[in-house]
Amino acid sequence: MNARIVIVLPLLVLLAVQAARPCAANGAESQPVTVIPRPEKMECAGGSFTIGPQTTIVCDPQTRQEAEYLARLLRTPTGYELPLRVTAAGGAEDCIILRTEPGREHLGAEGYDLKVLADRVLVEAPTATGVFYGIQTLRQLLPAAVESECLTCGVEWSMPRVEIADRPRYGYRGLMLDPGHNFLTKEFTKRYLDVMALYKINRLHWHLTDMGWAIEIKKYPELTNMTRWPAVAPRWRRVYGKCTHGFYTQDEVREIVAYAAQRHITIVPEIELPAHASAALACYPELRCPNAKNRKEPVDSYFDYPNNYCAGSEKTFEFLENVLSEVMELFPSPLIHIGGDERIKGTWNECPLCQARMKAEGLANEDELQSYFVKRIERFVTGKGRRIIGWTEIIEGGLAPGATVQSWLEPQHAVTAAEQGHDVVVSTNQSCYLNYRNLAIETCYAFEPTPPELPADKTRHILGVEPCLWGFPQHRHDALVFPRLCAFAEVGWSPKDARDWADFKVRVAAHGRRLDELGIDYHRDPAIWNTSGD
Repeated sequence: MNARIVIVLPLLVLLAVQAARPCAANGAESQPVTVIPRPEKMECAGGSFTIGPQTTIVCDPQTRQEAEYLARLLRTPTGYELPLRVTAAGGAEDCIILRTEPGREHLGAEGYDLKVLADRVLVEAPTATGVFYGIQTLRQLLPAAVESECLTCGVEWSMPRVEIADRPRYGYRGLMLDPGHNFLTKEFTKRYLDVMALYKINRLHWHLTDMGWAIEIKKYPELTNMTRWPAVAPRWRRVYGKCTHGFYTQDEVREIVAYAAQRHITIVPEIELPAHASAALACYPELRCPNAKNRKEPVDSYFDYPNNYCAGSEKTFEFLENVLSEVMELFPSPLIHIGGDERIKGTWNECPLCQARMKAEGLANEDELQSYFVKRIERFVTGKGRRIIGWTEIIEGGLAPGATVQSWLEPQHAVTAAEQGHDVVVSTNQSCYLNYRNLAIETCYAFEPTPPELPADKTRHILGVEPCLWGFPQHRHDALVFPRLCAFAEVGWSPKDARDWADFKVRVAAHGRRLDELGIDYHRDPAIWNTSGD
């Protein structure tokens, strides 16, 4: 566009006229504004602000942590000192100002206002979290080289003049990683937390237990004795490759949780029950039903292995309460994920202890026994001041009122749970499972977490969206997660009516260079990038 034209794009014009044209900065050499997720409102004007050797960062006491984060981000690639000044008075020229403003409650807990002027940048929000997300947008306005881990010379550290008012559509914007099948190192997990923050993802769902057990529990040291874990089924190996086992010490967990919190990400731990308990049952056989097969050799199907806890044994509940007590000491998350999916049906009907429990509690079938199991764990977790979340199947046989459902099967299950008054995180497998390699990014981008048939007065129960990646080894994650996570970031944050596939393709294509700088070996999707990789 002509360098002398001032471009003003109010929201309605942006949606009706310019939906497929990213806002362009002034100057022939400038790049379009390609922020992901797309802000709710954005107006662009001619000119730019350039970070230089004299630039300072000014913050109020409430945003000092966020200011230090920004300074660390900028100092390495620019080589500038970027001194930090903490004051409630604001700043003069050539500065980036971060401050909380109570008068902006309409932005919610995570929204922000961002103004890039010719002589300064101003990020204001009602909370430090909002300021942090404003920083992520500021970060994306700068050249991709800002992501470099070394000094980068010859770059003009300019950002276009814009005014942005932004807030998320959903409060829960997640990603599930699965070290319970294939271990993911501490360093890898931190790297993903960094990139999640860039795209305003605020929940890491950590699937910690399954065929492996990836967290140290001091009361049960055998859980992390990897030689005791069951052999991985050949069918699983054929799909996901060789599995790498490992676990996080409690000190490592604390370190990762703190690292996430600094990036305004809550880690939701998952301890699977009453099924997907293969590792625990291999280490402590007394937790399985007494008639269950005690297999140790590899089996062709995961479901051939006895993976249900015994619902009739008090040892099971003593074990799980002890485990969850240690887990809740490590994770401040209000939600504790208890799994609840894919119980192998029929095994409890054959167990004398489970049958005795059903008779004593007046339970008619296995579904009601599962409901008893989940409600008992829910009472324990609630007694510790937390709430449970579990996969779709926890609604079978009736569910405790305060429980949250993660809907992964048919969309109708999200409707059912919400109509019953349960909060719902939507992870419909056909649209949200990143281990489905043929799941197109356009399908991800078109996904609508709130089912259209859900009554309007129940839509508040749809908390948000969470893509999931199951089982793959660490070195294959990048190509499966990116750029599809960028699509889900926009689904979770941006207004529904602001989403536009043609516009998104332009913006995500520009993010290829940013992902390169971040060391992400993303999938060069031909739907986004041409054959030259541009």
